[in-house]
Amino acid sequence: MTPNPTDGNGRVTMAVLGTKMDGLTKLLETHIEIDSDSRKNHEDRILANTMEVVRLDQRMKLIAGALVGLQVIGNGIAAFLGVR
Repeated sequence: MTPNPTDGNGRVTMAVLGTKMDGLTKLLETHIEIDSDSRKNHEDRILANTMEVVRLDQRMKLIAGALVGLQVIGNGIAAFLGVR
């Protein structure tokens, strides 16, 4: 049988409260550590995604420039053939 956590007046003893506080403190520390690891993981993924978006933006600008060049060449050929 477990001992009664109250003294004769029906009050919880300081030792019982201390034990419960220690348990809550450990639980909170565990959750903070898990949250910190999760936050670091999310930060790493955001950084990787940001770098990928920058690379895709650079490729898009390069391809758009190439398409403008091809359009100019195509227009020149069309103008040449239209004049003939």
